[in-house]
Amino acid sequence: MVKFICPVCGCRTLASRGENDICQVCYWQDDGEYEDYAPSDANGGLCIMRARKNFLEFGAADEQFVRSTRKPLRSEITDNYIKLLNTNGGN
Repeated sequence: MVKFICPVCGCRTLASRGENDICQVCYWQDDGEYEDYAPSDANGGLCIMRARKNFLEFGAADEQFVRSTRKPLRSEITDNYIKLLNTNGGN
């Protein structure tokens, strides 16, 4: 089964797009809102850009979900994930 890329962490973890699947790597609920700064109702009003910053800082789209996340499997890692970590995670 082909997985879709999470708009927050960039890992290939979603079974569908916009169907409220939850990424197991960052715990973003994919509600179909893909604008970087648009608030997502399914994610407590977080926008994708804030969720990315949280992911880099805490390891989850929102700090409250840190214990619900996991490291990506090798097969889930994409160029988007690597770029996110290299661009913003290098501090």
